[in-house]
Amino acid sequence: MLNTMLPRLVEPYKLADLQSSLSGELPESWFERACPDLIISIEQANATLDFFRDDDDRRVMRGKVQLKGKQICQRCLQPMPVDIDIEIMYAICLHEEMEAGLPEHLEGWIVSPDEKIDVLPIVEDEIILAVSEFAMHDSGQCKIKTEFLDESSAAVEESSEKVNPFSVLGSLKDQLKSGDS
Repeated sequence: MLNTMLPRLVEPYKLADLQSSLSGELPESWFERACPDLIISIEQANATLDFFRDDDDRRVMRGKVQLKGKQICQRCLQPMPVDIDIEIMYAICLHEEMEAGLPEHLEGWIVSPDEKIDVLPIVEDEIILAVSEFAMHDSGQCKIKTEFLDESSAAVEESSEKVNPFSVLGSLKDQLKSGDS
């Protein structure tokens, strides 16, 4: 099977009027903002974008983005797998007033009718939002143990005699009294 890259420049109005679909791979070199800050490597990234008119005659782009890669665990600083599988949906809007009148389930995308638009920034924004800002391995898989006490040391601590933190002040007071005599 021949893998194709997702076209970057599209004409959303034209594609929506023709009810077109685009799909393809997203090479790692396209991700300027997500790599290397959030995702250190991308093994595979694919997107499918469907352009159509909805029941209210709005031009809409609906898509599915899948990414498999690696990011850094914030606990042990070692690479860990990241799997992203998100769905996106945007209404193609001519101006801000049109965007303001959209229902909650639609995000607005302001585009001029004859403009060719790079779809990657929208896809990359959605990936950035989907990536965990504080990525960490599951506690059993991480090389750094986060438990401060195990059961045996907790039992030893409970059985040990409790020390009064103010006993040092009491001994100082006793030394001062004995020094005054």
